[in-house]
Amino acid sequence: MLGFLPETAHIRNSNWTVVSLPQDLLDRRVEITDLVDRKMIISALNSGAKVFMADFEDANSPTWETCIEGQNRFARHSQSHHHL
Repeated sequence: MLGFLPETAHIRNSNWTVVSLPQDLLDRRVEITDLVDRKMIISALNSGAKVFMADFEDANSPTWETCIEGQNRFARHSQSHHHL
């Protein structure tokens, strides 16, 4: 039968705490998940949604090139999302 290592019991039995969520993540009623494509990012960020989650996995062909291109889009234009 599967179980936990006895020597890790003190970790499991400890009192666990986490830091509070940042204020900007408390209201996620409207959230968009989409491609890291330039046009999709612009549309999502200008939509008025509270959160945009860039999908670097399921909706994207996870090649090295597409992942780096998506990261670069966010890095270059993190302050202004109207003209990515």
